[in-house]
Amino acid sequence: MAAIVTGRADRGQPLTWIEIGSAAGPAAPVPSAALRAARLQIAGSGQGSVSTRGILAELPALAREITKGTFDIGARPTPLADVEQAWADAARTTQRIVLTPQPQTPAMLWLIAVARTARGNGKKKHRQSSEPIRSLVS
Repeated sequence: MAAIVTGRADRGQPLTWIEIGSAAGPAAPVPSAALRAARLQIAGSGQGSVSTRGILAELPALAREITKGTFDIGARPTPLADVEQAWADAARTTQRIVLTPQPQTPAMLWLIAVARTARGNGKKKHRQSSEPIRSLVS
């Protein structure tokens, strides 16, 4: 981060650093010199960083883009009747297998995942629930 902040031609221009995920580790240390050297803003991206109202306002546009194929959400809809095969395939795929009572579009799968996450089910599912968001911004 320090090299990016101090290497900019115009340090007076705002730079927004958005933290997405924790692949690099559970902490994101920020050198104090980076905070003093430029107009740096730090923001998080994940559950809690956007209000439910804000998420709901964006859902129609997101659904349109997902339907168009703009985003890869990495989910494979699988009819519930094929659960045995889905279980066997789980170890050999990077896709998230989503069992459905009937085939559904990727946009609908994403909307269902968001609705379930917003509703909450008493269990912490940080990595699973953040996957659709990570796919949208990458």
